[in-house]
Order: sequence, then structure tokens, then C-alpha cells
Amino acid sequence: MVSDSVTITKRKNIMEYDDIKNILLVRADGIGDALNSTPAISALRKTYPNAKISIIVKQYGADILSQNPDIDEIIVYKPNEQHKRLLSKLRFLMELRSKKYDTAIALQNSSFCNFITFISGAKIRVGRRSEPKGFCNTLTHWIDHSDPKGTKHEIDRNFDLLRLIDVQDGSRNLVLKLSDDERAFAEEFLSKIPINLSFPKNKEEKLTPQKIADKNNTKMTYPLFRLVGIHPGGSSVDKIWLPENFAWIADNLIDKFGAKVILFYGHNEDDLVKTILSKMKNMPILASKINLRQLCALIERCSLFICNDSGPMHIASAFKIPTVAIFGSTDYIRWRPQHEKAIVVRKDMDCFPCSAHKCKKNYECTKTLPIHQVWDAIIGLI
Repeated sequence: MVSDSVTITKRKNIMEYDDIKNILLVRADGIGDALNSTPAISALRKTYPNAKISIIVKQYGADILSQNPDIDEIIVYKPNEQHKRLLSKLRFLMELRSKKYDTAIALQNSSFCNFITFISGAKIRVGRRSEPKGFCNTLTHWIDHSDPKGTKHEIDRNFDLLRLIDVQDGSRNLVLKLSDDERAFAEEFLSKIPINLSFPKNKEEKLTPQKIADKNNTKMTYPLFRLVGIHPGGSSVDKIWLPENFAWIADNLIDKFGAKVILFYGHNEDDLVKTILSKMKNMPILASKINLRQLCALIERCSLFICNDSGPMHIASAFKIPTVAIFGSTDYIRWRPQHEKAIVVRKDMDCFPCSAHKCKKNYECTKTLPIHQVWDAIIGLI
């Protein structure tokens, strides 16, 4: 059901929902935003199986959704590159309008997305109204944007929107598909690493830590630590746990459990990883010069994933990888991984929920989160 904080409004005499044949979705934000929209997109496909479904995303979103079976067309919006100049923006908008959408849905709450639904020419325009002005007034179906922080997950917020056009809630599973070539890349990458492959491929087979140790003539270990992925980065400073803490966690996993630790990072996180490596006594596996799809394929192979609130966290969630997710000021209720083997670790502060960009406490919630709290969460997954 829709929560009491949501007010739904539909204008009358728009068009019959049976006439919906050509749908445009707008989700021009991050990796996690795109992935957490996939349950709603699957429900939309189930309700309108014969409709064409297109989606506007940025490049990362396009990469994440590239194998999604519920989407017919992915339109990449590049505001800082291809569509930076006014003329190129106008061409982009004119091309959208020429596609003759009958329904446009702004999954992202922004004036830009509401504007896109309007300029598309669609008769049904769905979105959120955060203020009684601007392009919010061009919506034909809307939800008053009044969900307080810390009350609802993004998956449910997207379901709320689609109920406006009679779409029923469906599975909450995130949809992230990989190709055979992408899985082959991961296989080749990992084949060069001496990972203990004696753990059962059949999940029904039960091996105790001592049986594994006896079988391999090694110190006691756990299947959970066969291949531990760590992503220490994040999209903003308020989301990044201290690098020396990640170094301690990685070293202890290696020393105590013989874990294979793979460190994931992007080109803009080189300095962060250099700091981590300088504080480690062991050398982890490094995975940096890979694209987003290859990153997904490697994360799928991990037995445990440790990370800040970030895009890779949502990728691990899509694959239901056991995850320890470190949250700072972000609304963890809205963005936390949903599967049962995911643990959120955070420091409870009286200023939550807050605006991270106006933090007056120097991001204390992230910087002072104690190591033992994260370590205890990891051990709790054994």
C-alpha cells in the first residue's frame, strides 16, 4: 500500500491506460539509482508486455542496464560532453519528441526530469511534485514529494510512482544481467590468481572450516573469505571511511583467515588506494583498469563484499553477495542493500537524517565509525 505520507493525484480525461504503447522513463543519475529502479521497470513490463519501454540515463546507467530484458531502448544523455552545448541539447529534445511517446515517467525527482516528460509530448506524464511551481505543474499524474528521510526504500518509492498508471508491485529483486563474454573475462582474470578452488560449487554441499583446512592442508579458513571484494571509494567525501581502516580490515582478513582480497577502484581513486597500500603489510589483488561491466562480472564472483555506500554496493546487492555496507550521512533506509545477507554499519548520531553537503560536524558519522563495528559485522556473517 502507499504510505500515509504520499498523496496521489491524477488529472481526469487524459487517456485510457489500455492505450499505453510507447513509454519513456527518465533516470539520469547514478548507478544505484538505475539499479534500484529495475524492480519497478520489471513490474511495468509485466503490466504492459507489448509496450515499447525506453529509458534516458547517463553513461553509467546505460552500462548497468545494457543487458536488461525489460528495456527496449537505452538513450544516453551526456550533459558534460555530447549534449553540453545549447544546440546539441535542442537536437536531443527534438529527437525525443519525434519518437511520439504516449507515456513519460520521471523516476528521478528533479525539475529537469519533469521537463523531459513535458517536452516529450507524452499525454501521460508521471512524476513527483516537490514544489508547486515550475515543471511540476506539467505532470498529469503525480505524487506529492513528502516522504520524510529515513522512512522508505527507493524501490518502494518507484513502485509508488508506477501505481499511478495501474502497475502493481512486483519482485523487489534488482535486475542485473551479464553476458557470457563478461563472465569469461572474470574467469580469465581470476584464473591468474591462486584462489582456493576447493570450496564447493554446489551450494548444497556443507563444508566446515576444519574440513576445509584438513582437505587443503592449510590453516582454518571459511568459504565466506574465499574472495573478498573491497571498494573503499565513494561519490563524495562524506561517504568515504578512513583508508587506514580499510587497510586494517584487509590485513586482518588475510592474516587470520587466509582470505584473498581484491581491491576495486576507479581512475579517480588512485590516491586513496595508494594510501591504503602504504598502510598494509600484505599485498591485495588490484582491479582498477576495468570497465563497469567487467567490474560487475568480478563482483559477481566475490564471496564477500565490503564497501562504502556506492554504486558497487548496489551491484553486489543485485547479485545477493554477502555485503558489509558502511554508511555515513546518506539515508540508509532509502539506499541500503535489501537482501538478507547484507549488513549496514553506521554510527548513530542525533543529526541523522541530515544534508551531507551542509555538515557542521566534519563528517564525524563516517570518519569516527570504529573499526571494531565493521569487523564485528564481518564476523557476524560467518
